[in-house]
Amino acid sequence: MFLLTITLMGALGLIASDIYLPSLPEICRFFNRSSIEVQGTISIYLLGLSLFQLVYGPLSDSCGRKKPVLAGVMIFFLGTILCVTKINFTFFLAGRFLQGIGACSGMVIGRAILADLYEPAQTSKILTTIFPIIGMSPAISPVIGGYLTRFMGWSSVFVVVAVVSLVLLCLVIFFLQESLPEAKRTRINVSTFMDNYKRVLSERMFIGYTLLVCCAYGTYFAYLSASPFFLKKLGYPADEIGFSYINLSFCYIAGNLTARKLIERWSIDKALKLGVTLFIFSLLLMYIFVNISPLDVLSVLMPISILAFANGFLLPLGVGKAITIIPEIRGTASGVMGALQLGSGAVAAYLIGFNSDHSLNDLAGRMLLIGPLIFVAIFLVWFEKKSVLKSSISGNH
Repeated sequence: MFLLTITLMGALGLIASDIYLPSLPEICRFFNRSSIEVQGTISIYLLGLSLFQLVYGPLSDSCGRKKPVLAGVMIFFLGTILCVTKINFTFFLAGRFLQGIGACSGMVIGRAILADLYEPAQTSKILTTIFPIIGMSPAISPVIGGYLTRFMGWSSVFVVVAVVSLVLLCLVIFFLQESLPEAKRTRINVSTFMDNYKRVLSERMFIGYTLLVCCAYGTYFAYLSASPFFLKKLGYPADEIGFSYINLSFCYIAGNLTARKLIERWSIDKALKLGVTLFIFSLLLMYIFVNISPLDVLSVLMPISILAFANGFLLPLGVGKAITIIPEIRGTASGVMGALQLGSGAVAAYLIGFNSDHSLNDLAGRMLLIGPLIFVAIFLVWFEKKSVLKSSISGNH
């Protein structure tokens, strides 16, 4: 039950973001809002999800892991109920923000719990086991959300999410044990917060691994937030839009499983390099395909499937490396990494919809712009490692 609880803690945030994707055009009509305003409900959710990781990480280092998770799940439930009420669009936005604030507790603290209990290599291995299960969310959630929207209305989506959050609350109460003894906890004060943040953000290799994760997550979320609108524009109903995400999830899971097998024989960095290569290839392929056949949905689905496979390497392995670089403040490192990762998703979701005509050419062009950031990450991670190794060798002489 431990792994089930940790998995659902990590998946809740994704379920809440994925399940309502097919509902976005219906929400536009219900509240009489533009597509960019409704896409903003994704951005504000990710904003809450990212910013409060900076709070939950240090908080869990100070007062333990279990209590902040319980508080977060209860906040998430309250936010979901606010979305169900459908009072007005402002209340809906507030509910989404509260969902983000609550959901991030499980995501950041779940990673810290694994880092408490296991060595770095084992943590990465466990993450490549958990991430495929979490990765089922983009396959299952939009399909469920599409059918719920079509036959019961979009608010029924949030009723289901509320039930899932109550199940998680019970699992945390009865099956999640505290993993951080009082002797290993740090004192909570503003000075400690700032010192720990400064220490994490001054670690170039941490920034490098986190940037890899941000590029992978931001690009994929750009596609997720834009796809309901261009698929609707091409004539697909809500339930068929939901089915379009199944292939992507299986590609992501295949990437997770492949990465898990490779790190038994390869170093984690070598597996990450393969993931980076596939990621860049997928963006270039999408841009070429879309310009050859701009009205063909397969011109996007094929390269985005390769990108999803590449993310199966970049997300679990990049996360595992980032949060174990500074062992004594894993919670803070996990919070900062998660905040930057989800913040990249929020920014990508906003920019992909800003002044967009929801065409495939526009989508591919905007996603391709993220590519150069990958090369910055490569420099920070692998060139820094080489310089450290050279310094160590010269020091020994």
